[in-house]
Amino acid sequence: MSGSMKDLLGDTPAAEYFPAFQSHSAPSYEAARSIQKHIGPLHEKVLAYLRQTPAGATDEQIIEALGLGPSTVRPRRIELTQRGVIKDSGRYALTKSNRRATVWTLAQSERGPYSSAPPL
Repeated sequence: MSGSMKDLLGDTPAAEYFPAFQSHSAPSYEAARSIQKHIGPLHEKVLAYLRQTPAGATDEQIIEALGLGPSTVRPRRIELTQRGVIKDSGRYALTKSNRRATVWTLAQSERGPYSSAPPL
C-alpha cells in the first residue's frame, strides 16, 4: 500500500472513519457499517487498478476489472475523488448500454504516495 489509511483519511484513524450513507435508510446505514473495516483495502484496490490503467477508466470498467459491485466501487471512487486522489479526466467512454460515462484518472499527485491529499 502506498500510504496508510490515516494518510488517506486525513486526521481520521481508519477505525473511526464512517462511510457516507442515506440518513433516511436503515439498510444504507447497515451497509455503511458493514463496509467500514474494508474501506482502506477497497480504496487501495481502486487506486491500484487506476495506476495500472494510465488512460483511466469508467466506473463500469473499474467494477468489471475488480469484480466488485457498483454499490461498493462507486462510493469508494467518490470518496477518492472528494479527497483529490482521483479526478475526472474530461473524457468520456461508452458504457455497455451505449451511454457516455466519465473516465476517471489518478490526480497528478497520485502517481506516487497519496499522503498529501487534503482531509475528507
